[in-house]
Amino acid sequence: MFFLKILFSLKAMAQETAKQSRLKDIEIKKRNILFKTISYKILSQGNKFLKIAVKFNMKLQTTVKEILSKKGNEVFYISPENSVLQALQLMSEKDVGALLVVDQEKKVLGIFSERDYARKCILEGKSSKDTKVSELMVTKVYFITPEDKVEDVMTLMTEKKIRHLPVFDGNELVGIISIGDVVKSIIEDKDFIIKNLERYIKSG
Repeated sequence: MFFLKILFSLKAMAQETAKQSRLKDIEIKKRNILFKTISYKILSQGNKFLKIAVKFNMKLQTTVKEILSKKGNEVFYISPENSVLQALQLMSEKDVGALLVVDQEKKVLGIFSERDYARKCILEGKSSKDTKVSELMVTKVYFITPEDKVEDVMTLMTEKKIRHLPVFDGNELVGIISIGDVVKSIIEDKDFIIKNLERYIKSG
């Protein structure tokens, strides 16, 4: 089943590549040729390819800990009593899309994001200067651990329709993962697969 997932992913990638006008025609043709060659390999050498796919699958199982090792563990906080304007200023200063809302003991009370501002402040005609973070923050916060896999994180974000997840190692907050971090990790994994499949095809 896994090598079929790779096949579908490559097909989608080839279709997406064709839409990018900045790529040269020859690069698009190479992608299409690669997809056709891989399809032939899967059909004609299924067992051998499956073993290789299993090997690649280990690389696909990127953990949250690996993402944080590249991204860093810094997390930015805001008090529920702060104004939405102050939260927006902090997000702009730190170039982040969300802030954890904590009390004086750093206990997580909720999360405030740009989406909360857009949906609950702008659309409802509220003033960011006069509105407290506590009025707009999401209080039901889901957590993940450093050992969780990217695939599981993506599933949780999709099911709960959320874009940011705090990472806890026991009782210790060790970072925060955004949907952008997940997408970046998936792209890196796909690039790894493409390169290794190219080497496999050339060596065959």
